[in-house]
Amino acid sequence: MKKFKGIVVQPIHLFHMEQYHDLMQYVNAIGDIKTIRDKWNPFNKIVLAKQKGVVLVYVGHGNGLWSTGIYVELQNLRRELYPEVKTFVESVEGYPGLEDVKKRLNHYTPKIDKILLKPLMIVDRNHAADDMAGDEENSWKTILGKAGFDIEIILRGLGSNNQFADLFIANIKNAAKASGVDL
Repeated sequence: MKKFKGIVVQPIHLFHMEQYHDLMQYVNAIGDIKTIRDKWNPFNKIVLAKQKGVVLVYVGHGNGLWSTGIYVELQNLRRELYPEVKTFVESVEGYPGLEDVKKRLNHYTPKIDKILLKPLMIVDRNHAADDMAGDEENSWKTILGKAGFDIEIILRGLGSNNQFADLFIANIKNAAKASGVDL
């Protein structure tokens, strides 16, 4: 059985907010574990890697604790780079959220009929599958559908995109190299 003495933690958070901060505290705590004999120390190093005719609504995880405006900044950048695509970037938790986008969609000119909901998350699990695309009364799909919008869903997290996954691999390699961790 091979024993690992160097670990690189690659978070799946797009932005450094509440959950990233908590993860960083866990990583730092594990890295501080010391024993009297070096050979029994659990790790030598533990490192945190840093890092179509419809309206496109990206749904990110968000954060109820820190509202930095980063989703609005990303939305503005997407609109600059792709002016032909009406894009909104929203979040399940925090600002801007479902009620914010619903208001803006209802007041948009020309009138918006069809929405493509897409997760702005690495994985397409709970928030994407349930909160965004679920059949429950409080899902984005249900609420926006009841508001009169035709909803199409792409339930594929960013981690399914090979180019995006390559960025994570590069982050891991760079963090390991900078910290002297052999992969």
